[in-house]
Amino acid sequence: MDSIRVDGNDCFAVHEACLKAREIAIKEQRPILIEAISYRVGHHSTSDDSTKYRSRQEIDGWSHWSPVTRLRAFLEKQGLWSEKQETELRAAIRKEVLEGVKIGERKLKPGAVSYTHLRAHETVLDLVC
Repeated sequence: MDSIRVDGNDCFAVHEACLKAREIAIKEQRPILIEAISYRVGHHSTSDDSTKYRSRQEIDGWSHWSPVTRLRAFLEKQGLWSEKQETELRAAIRKEVLEGVKIGERKLKPGAVSYTHLRAHETVLDLVC
């Protein structure tokens, strides 16, 4: 199977690779793999401490290559985004999330479920399935 290798931290390069792969898939009726090379700055999970197998300097060195950081820099350079817009958007999103949490916290919580009505040969799964 053919493949396209692309800088996975470059949004525009990934977009171009997807367009090319789509074109091949449609015109030539064959599969194509997109290999998006990227770097995971964060840990694998909350139980993982990636500084055990890579240095803090390595992680910090890659942070400026983040797709979000790179796209933001591009948009700012084009005059399409600003720090003010960033601050306003983050504040609006935070407000929306906190309002959603408040609504959720006001909802009645489900009570305890009792299965005392089951006959001796029945199980909860019998009733659900």
